[in-house]
Amino acid sequence: MAKGSRRSWCPCRSVAMIVRPARQEDIPAIIEIVERCGLRIDGLDYSKWSGVVLVAVRQDQIVGFISALPGSPYGVITEIGVLPEYQKGRACHKLMESMELLLRSLGMAAWAGYVGDIRGLDDSMKKIGAESTGVGSMWLRRL
Repeated sequence: MAKGSRRSWCPCRSVAMIVRPARQEDIPAIIEIVERCGLRIDGLDYSKWSGVVLVAVRQDQIVGFISALPGSPYGVITEIGVLPEYQKGRACHKLMESMELLLRSLGMAAWAGYVGDIRGLDDSMKKIGAESTGVGSMWLRRL
């Protein structure tokens, strides 16, 4: 990175990333992401997931995940997390793109995501074309 550059360096910029379906052996890495991103809700078992879970992998390290419940009339994205040191890269964007492709292939016309007040994702949702369906309640992205 050039001296004096305003952009933060991210270890993910120089290494290719793949997004793939999660496997059982990925669960400890997913739990670590949940914990490090502050997503954990006390009393919930994060070792079992329903629906579809995809992971972002760089150099054999899982750096992010996304989970969704396909359904009708729309699918629901239930969680997304990326390790803090990779959040300035494209992992979140690639996870969203991959999940949208999968949901489209399953016949979904839209997805919904619920964002809590502590997440601060309003700008990110607007950038990808999602529309708010109410203050702090639900985001719907038409596919």
